Amino acid sequence: MDSGDFRLLSRAVVNVINAMPESQRFVRGMTAWAGFRQIGIPYHRAPRAAGQSKYPWAKMWHLSIDAITGFSVAPLRWVSRVALTVAMVAFIASLWLIREKLVHPHSLVLGWTSVMVARQ
Repeated sequence: MDSGDFRLLSRAVVNVINAMPESQRFVRGMTAWAGFRQIGIPYHRAPRAAGQSKYPWAKMWHLSIDAITGFSVAPLRWVSRVALTVAMVAFIASLWLIREKLVHPHSLVLGWTSVMVARQ
């Protein structure tokens, strides 16, 4: 919470960032992604003289989503795992439906098994 996000950038870094096609710019991630050497300079920040932040929680939320989706493979991995899980459940359900049809051929509605297996 008690931090600032100020940067002094060389012209080379600015040129690389300006060449990026992003429309929703997460500058913290873009400067790190550019690959240039960075150093931190600690300083004492005086308390806000007047008023309060004009950066509401909704904007911070959107910034965090941009950071996670733009500079992390975590969302892609999460979606891949969910898709794999759903595919496995559908495959197991298809095997169970086929088994039920073979073991109890008249217990299910005619054609229902083939439609459900084909849908999955």
